Order: sequence, then structure tokens, then C-alpha cells
Amino acid sequence: MEIRVIQKRRFEVRPDIRDIASGLLRYAADQDARSVWASLLLAADWIAFEPLEREPDWDCLLDGIWDASFRLDVNEAAVQAAHRVQADKVR
Repeated sequence: MEIRVIQKRRFEVRPDIRDIASGLLRYAADQDARSVWASLLLAADWIAFEPLEREPDWDCLLDGIWDASFRLDVNEAAVQAAHRVQADKVR
């Protein structure tokens, strides 16, 4: 599968840590969709992850994104981190 994005103006998307956690949990049961979602996140040069590097659960979630992109089971630590981030969202 190939996804092409042609843009005339430069833009950048800055996802919130909750957005990433939601995506990881949303696609937990669908390996194909999870792989496409994760591969897009990793390949898109217009998604800025730098602000997330300050988040305590970011490294763990990033590991989960890499697992998902390679069609591997997402490691339990990443799933727990995603649930933790989602729980923090509710508060």
C-alpha cells in the first residue's frame, strides 16, 4: 500500500499525547488498520513529535507505534501507557 500526499503549502500537525494513546487503543484489535495508522505516523514528515518527547509515557508509546507498524503485537507496556494517558485525560 502506498499513500501519497501532495501539498502546495507546508503545514505541520502536532498531535497531543492523548491523540496517540487513543489511536493505539482504537486500533488494538485490528492489526491491519493499526499497521496503516502507525506507518502513516512514522512516515509523515509533517507530523511533529518533538513536543511529545517531554511526556513521561512518550518513549513507551513510540515503541508501541513501531511494533504496530511492523504488524507485531503491541507490547503490554505500551498498552498500559496508553490506558494511563487516557485515564489522565478524564481527570
